[in-house]
Amino acid sequence: MQFIKRSVAHNPESLPAHFFLAACHGQLGEDTLAHEALAEVWRISPGFSMASVRAIAAYWRAADLDLLTEGLRKAGMPEEARLVD
Repeated sequence: MQFIKRSVAHNPESLPAHFFLAACHGQLGEDTLAHEALAEVWRISPGFSMASVRAIAAYWRAADLDLLTEGLRKAGMPEEARLVD
């Protein structure tokens, strides 16, 4: 996780860094930190959802994508785009 945190520190606008961070915190059961990382994902890309992740990672190994999406689900990422104000 230290490399993801370093990536966020060096490039706070990095969407992948924030959704990987959210997934890691989700997998570790760190709900508050997971929600904070998701808030940054949505700040950068309003409406980002699990469907967005699957589109980005369509070529990934199924096991890797499953691990990522499981962490994001635990973090609170919705399946479909959420409504943006």
